[in-house]
Amino acid sequence: MTGKGHIVSGSILMADTYLCYDLISRIEISAVFRTWLDVFEKQVNPLSYYDGWPKYVFLLLSVFFYYIGLLSPDIDSEHSTISKMLHFSIPVVHRGLTHSIWIGGIFAGIGICVFYPLRFLFIGFLMHGFIDHYSKAGWVPFYPLGNYRIYNNTVFTNKKHLVFYSAKAPEAEWIFNGFILLLSILLIGFGYYFVLT
Repeated sequence: MTGKGHIVSGSILMADTYLCYDLISRIEISAVFRTWLDVFEKQVNPLSYYDGWPKYVFLLLSVFFYYIGLLSPDIDSEHSTISKMLHFSIPVVHRGLTHSIWIGGIFAGIGICVFYPLRFLFIGFLMHGFIDHYSKAGWVPFYPLGNYRIYNNTVFTNKKHLVFYSAKAPEAEWIFNGFILLLSILLIGFGYYFVLT
């Protein structure tokens, strides 16, 4: 998927995450689930984490790092949006190491240990993998472990998975984004309808 496609898909999924959290927080749930929800909120809602600093600073930093994490796995391709912005790419096989969960773990560790908004690098990274999973090549999260093949300098998963788009049909990624948006509107809309009525 192109950088623009990842940004559109990632924006839809980011909005879905927030709306799902808001929807769940409106439902009467047990104390145990409420505790889990509070822990989840601390992890994904920057506005609930820090006091003392202007909250919009943390919100903007979190959104910025989310988009950097969303685009950063494609730094292994000289044609990607992030490589063009930075004017360099990492010379490794595409969708290999830079898309692996090992690199994502580094992002998560930095976010947990160093600075809260940096954990959104990891969330963006996971969203990138989720979106790539539905391409023809799929996603090999534990590369170089697992069953995969390399074709035309790109890692392809050997596992069967749903395929919604491929590089040979670039218009399909916009259909995929439209499908995600429509599904999101329907599911979250029905969720709010049933909770609020």
